[in-house]
Amino acid sequence: MALRKKVSYFGLKDLPYDIVDTDPLSLDYFRIIDFPDNLQAGKNLIKIRSHPENFADGSEIYIEILDFNGDPIYYEPLNYLEPGGTRVISIYIYPDTAPGGATVYLAGRATKNVDTGESYKYSTDSNNINFRNIPNLLWTRPVTVEPTRANNSEIIFTNTVGVTISENIQPYYELINYTDLETIVTGSNDALQATHYTGTPPIINPSLD
Repeated sequence: MALRKKVSYFGLKDLPYDIVDTDPLSLDYFRIIDFPDNLQAGKNLIKIRSHPENFADGSEIYIEILDFNGDPIYYEPLNYLEPGGTRVISIYIYPDTAPGGATVYLAGRATKNVDTGESYKYSTDSNNINFRNIPNLLWTRPVTVEPTRANNSEIIFTNTVGVTISENIQPYYELINYTDLETIVTGSNDALQATHYTGTPPIINPSLD
């Protein structure tokens, strides 16, 4: 049995933010390309393509998924990049994951509020209060967890799959002549059996297929 993967509670929803994005597709920020109708047994995928201008350059995006009880659900960003820069997040649903309503949280460092036009500074200094990896934007979206439902998520291979084809030539033997073939079997129980041929032996014709 495979070991269950776990993630610690981070508490993204408890941090202060300048912007709370309520757009289900976050068109101005995270740009949700694919979001499941529900989280089913096994791996589920979320795809995002963050806005190229509205985030601090080089900043991190934070993820947290909480189940019905407020417990964290394991996720991992795949080491995979689709055409156009789409990133994929894999969410794991185990048999004992709490069913019912869950919430997906994404947070990051926005450079502006598209609704008000306000701009936000950021710094590459980790000691600065405006450090680029301190999030000021939160996006949330509810989703239903159904741990017993069959999974129909897309399967993504993060490693290249290859097939090697090679030619293998084997001899093919054909019995041509059965003239005067007589078989005599000797021995009993588990003793070895001997076969004797009388008359003209069969001709074996080797050929290649």
